[in-house]
Amino acid sequence: MQHEGVADWSFNTAPGHWHYWRCTVCETLYLNPRPTPQSIGRAYASYYTHSGQGTHSMFQSWRQRWKNERLSERFDRNIEPRLNLPRLFRSSIAKRAQRIALPFGWQELADLPPGRLMDVGCGSGATLSLALQLGWKAEGLEMDPEAVRAAQAAGLSVGDGGYERLSQSPSSFDCVHCSHVIEHVFDPRDLLRVVFAALKPGGTLILATPNALSDVHLHFGRYWRGLEAPRHLMIFSESTLSGLLMEQGFVVDSRCDQQLETIRESARIANGNKRIRSQDRAQARQLRQSLDRTPHGQDFIKLVAHKP
Repeated sequence: MQHEGVADWSFNTAPGHWHYWRCTVCETLYLNPRPTPQSIGRAYASYYTHSGQGTHSMFQSWRQRWKNERLSERFDRNIEPRLNLPRLFRSSIAKRAQRIALPFGWQELADLPPGRLMDVGCGSGATLSLALQLGWKAEGLEMDPEAVRAAQAAGLSVGDGGYERLSQSPSSFDCVHCSHVIEHVFDPRDLLRVVFAALKPGGTLILATPNALSDVHLHFGRYWRGLEAPRHLMIFSESTLSGLLMEQGFVVDSRCDQQLETIRESARIANGNKRIRSQDRAQARQLRQSLDRTPHGQDFIKLVAHKP
């Protein structure tokens, strides 16, 4: 056993404690025992996708417009709503645009020639909204009914359901975006099989998932934010996941970096705080400087896979 007594420290929805085991061959972590497909829905009662895009305060609206101003400069596209600042400020904005932290996949979508895109597990549609403005014909699938309603209310094409619905559309998509989904499904190999069949020849899969060999995981152990029991059923190492993709026929490109995205949340969990406090931020800052980094110790596996 790798970890025992792991609780739902992220959303405080699922009662009890859970155990993660580690495969000594492939280093994958797996939850055992795990919820059943019939009971797992209860663990999502207060999941983050419920919040939707919703309404924003004036300050939040301004922040979004400022972010879109930088995205417009970075992607050389018109990302609305934005501030539409005068050209005089373009040089300054361009410098800031290169430093903006992007969800994995956004730069890849901007770099690929736009076509038909499916976002599996799209939440309330932030990636879909961007993809549409980048020229993609974008649609999504989402299991959370509240997130589906929020996305549809925002005018996005989002269907209610899981990846299995892709089997109805063979060789239909130029790109499938699958961010932080595979760790939630009961049969990851089947997910990859269905996605491969749904892509057109030459199509691209953009995939992100927690990394079992994360340096932050090795430091915090059972308090690592990436575990998220009991929703994360299986957490891969990069080599194992790449092997599964190649088994299906994909050509895999790893986008390795040294990002430690979960470090503040992991410090919060370890310190027993409900929300991130100053002590968590201070601990995270110190660890960023002192933590030994391994070559593939990023928090998330980030892969771009192509269907020949």
